[in-house]
Amino acid sequence: MKIITISGSCSGAGKTTALRALLKKLPVNKAVTVKFGHGKSNPERPEILFSDMMEGLAFITDLSAKGKTEYLLIEGNSVLKYINPDVSVFIEGHCREKKKSAEQAKALADIVIL
Repeated sequence: MKIITISGSCSGAGKTTALRALLKKLPVNKAVTVKFGHGKSNPERPEILFSDMMEGLAFITDLSAKGKTEYLLIEGNSVLKYINPDVSVFIEGHCREKKKSAEQAKALADIVIL
C-alpha cells in the first residue's frame, strides 16, 4: 500500500481539496482517504474522519494488514509523528495563525506547495 500524506499550515490551505483531487486521479476502489481533524463525519464525503489519533492509526494498521488497498491518502499534520509516508505534500496557506504542527510537517515534506 502506497501512503501519501497531505498536510498544511492552517485551516483553509487547500488540504481537503488537494486530497479529493488526487483521489479522483487514482483507480476507482483502489484508494482510501483518511482525515485527521475535528468536525462531523459525513457519509457523502470520501474521507473517513478521525478526531482521535490512536483510533485512526489502528484503522490504518488494520487496513494495511488486509492488503486490499493500493493507496492510502491521509490528511493531517500530526500523523507524521507516527507514520513514514511514501510521499508527503505540504501546502503553505495564506493564514494568520499557523497550526502548531505545521513547521514539523513542512520539514518532513517531500513536496512543498507555496
